[in-house]
Amino acid sequence: MARKPLAALPFLVLVLALGLRAQQAPLLTLPPRGEQVRQLELRGDVMMIRKRYHEARDVYDQAFKLNPTNAPLANKLGMVYFHLDDFRRATAWYQRALKINPEFFEPLNNLGMVQYQRRNYKKARRYFERALERRPESASAHINL
Repeated sequence: MARKPLAALPFLVLVLALGLRAQQAPLLTLPPRGEQVRQLELRGDVMMIRKRYHEARDVYDQAFKLNPTNAPLANKLGMVYFHLDDFRRATAWYQRALKINPEFFEPLNNLGMVQYQRRNYKKARRYFERALERRPESASAHINL
């Protein structure tokens, strides 16, 4: 039985068309860095809510490496370590958040909580007072004080 030379033609056209289409398809691109940071931060927030602190730490750390001037992320890393009872690292991250943004209220309040957990009540009070100077309407700082 002799082969018909045109029998393979539809198959060849289809392969060529698919190949050209694949070449024209846009390459998968990563979202802009800010969007990546936001997505990672949201994923970390979910891990915190679920009390999966080690996973939250890893995700927040990835986000912070992409944006090392993000004071809220530094504060969230401090919160992770606070929940892991690693008060030394929590303190370091809260202080880092304050170094990035000295007017940031939450790290001051959180540093007060670290001192309170360590039973350093005078230091805790000073942090809560400093937090209130930044945000006088803060219910949590008033309650903590």
